[in-house]
Amino acid sequence: MTRTVTTDEGYDPSGSLLARYSGTTSSNTRLFVPFNGGILAEYYLSPTAGTLFDHPDEIGSVTASTSYNGSSCQDRLYYPYGELFNGAGNCGMHQEFAKLPDYDPETDQYNTANRHYSPAGRWLTPDPVEGHLEDPQTLNKYAYVRNSPTVATDPSGQDLVWGTGDRNAIRAALIAIASTDLGRDMLAFLDRLTIKIPLSTGTVAGGGAYGKTVGLPDIFSQSGVVTDVSGGPLNVTLDFPTAAADRGVNDALRAQGQPPMDKKVPATDAELTAHELEHILAAIFGKNLTDDQITALAQDILKNKKKELQKTAGKYVDQLMQPNGEQAPSVKMPSAIREDAQRQCALGNPAACGY
Repeated sequence: MTRTVTTDEGYDPSGSLLARYSGTTSSNTRLFVPFNGGILAEYYLSPTAGTLFDHPDEIGSVTASTSYNGSSCQDRLYYPYGELFNGAGNCGMHQEFAKLPDYDPETDQYNTANRHYSPAGRWLTPDPVEGHLEDPQTLNKYAYVRNSPTVATDPSGQDLVWGTGDRNAIRAALIAIASTDLGRDMLAFLDRLTIKIPLSTGTVAGGGAYGKTVGLPDIFSQSGVVTDVSGGPLNVTLDFPTAAADRGVNDALRAQGQPPMDKKVPATDAELTAHELEHILAAIFGKNLTDDQITALAQDILKNKKKELQKTAGKYVDQLMQPNGEQAPSVKMPSAIREDAQRQCALGNPAACGY
């Protein structure tokens, strides 16, 4: 970084802010610890050296900052589209709204790697990524998060990113799925559809279930080719903590020689995730599967992990979760999934026949 009277910033290859230098002396340098798409902590040299910990709200806006001993030193509140409402304290905390890169007070803009955003609620240049035909609001290339700033974010300036809760847990589940041939084919197939499939963690409304997929699309298919996508938007909710807690209860009951709970608990987070994704596949191909049949398909997908796939699964999932940047008007069903369905049909599962 070149030290000038202006402000210089350093980023890692993924675009996370690592350092900022302002002014002409080293005391104006700040170092940042990125985590999960935001800033976890920042180290500063002026006026006295110390460490601040940032506290984001539900959409990733940094609303408070505390010192190493937990004392509050600065608070911030924002209007829905990112304008600063008010604040208290002044320890030099950077202003970060909805995981957008740091605010530039000189231009009144948030600057992403792809374009600049005004807190008035509009991007200043068009979206480089095409919109989604099933969601007309995304076709407005200057609108911010389809005018839903309280529930959605767009930190890259390229594509809509819904809040996903525990992204690390979701990523780990997807990596397990991507470690098998069938799992990787399923993920590739779903990723190429023209409809978004947001994955979230959280409590499932109504209770009694570990996962729920709402807004299943009305998708017309013929001979394994998706020809039209409508309906939605899709929302997949995964309650990993409750599933883990119930697995622990069942383990304790078995250790005591007692029968487990009269409840079908997913064996892993990956099984729960695959189960919900199988619901989407069933809707796409018009299959009225029972929950037990969905579970059997999910378990079959997770069998036979391959070492060569496990080595690349993390990178594969990270690329999978990036914006597509293009539309796919028709998608052929992966041959591996079709072959598995045919095998299930031959074993006597009529719901798998006709794929």
